Amino acid sequence: MSDTPVRIGELLPAVAMSLDLERAADRKIRVDSSKYAVLENNLTRKGIWATDGGRRPKLTETVHQEVLTFETEDIVGRLVMESSLGQLSVFEMELVSWIMAKWVQKEAPDSPTVEFFEAELAREFGVQWGGSRAKFQKEALRKLDRVRFTAEVWSEKAKTLVTEHFGIFDRITIVERKNSRFGPAIRPVPIRARFREFIHEQLKAGQYRSYSWQVLRGALKTPLAKRLYVLLDGQRGRETSQGWLYEHTVDEKLLSSLGVRDRNLSRVRTSLRSACDEIKDAEPQRYLRCEVREGTRSWVLSALKSS
Repeated sequence: MSDTPVRIGELLPAVAMSLDLERAADRKIRVDSSKYAVLENNLTRKGIWATDGGRRPKLTETVHQEVLTFETEDIVGRLVMESSLGQLSVFEMELVSWIMAKWVQKEAPDSPTVEFFEAELAREFGVQWGGSRAKFQKEALRKLDRVRFTAEVWSEKAKTLVTEHFGIFDRITIVERKNSRFGPAIRPVPIRARFREFIHEQLKAGQYRSYSWQVLRGALKTPLAKRLYVLLDGQRGRETSQGWLYEHTVDEKLLSSLGVRDRNLSRVRTSLRSACDEIKDAEPQRYLRCEVREGTRSWVLSALKSS
């Protein structure tokens, strides 16, 4: 535990925010078709989100290594992620997309800050609120705050290499009113999340995709289906008479983009087929086809979206 003193002035904005928002904590919120999720384009396409729950640091790594590094070569380019708490999971992807949707909904583009309640977050995720859920959500926010990225994208056409260093959040503030330091919260707990400058500028410029919250959080059940749904939505593909066709070889780059570490290709193809079935069942009018088929030289992921 850090002994660094905290200035009372730094806490006042969050305390004031809790007073302003307490009435809003009582409103009933459910996972329904009117909601949507938002994800910035880099976070949509790159191999950031692990579909197997995210890797936790081993004891030896915690002792000898303050920051873990994950490096991938995905369908967009090279990505290096540094984190002291392991790789991010699909749940963290959903959490970021929910917070970004809150930013869009408040219609205040110059502000990088989003405010919400712990219990509100749980209700919109369609889960029962309690002490263990609060701990789980705090851990997810802490993981998101601790990651930093270096992304490289090479354009053969423009002969240009673009390198970007960025994180998602600049600061996350949680204010808990308690009778004792280690006791339970006695009032609704407000959270203020502030995006880092790069992510905020991307959102202001409209560099994000929107998704159905009912599909992402409600209809799709497996992490791979959720990750594939987000990835496919961000890929335009080529226009055909039937719709937009996106195809990619089932190779290392695709698996890295999807956050799949399993390299047993037979097992991976089976998982991808199941994920495709989930997506088609969730949005049958939009996804006319989603399959893994045998190509001339290798297996191919193929998705056809209606125009």
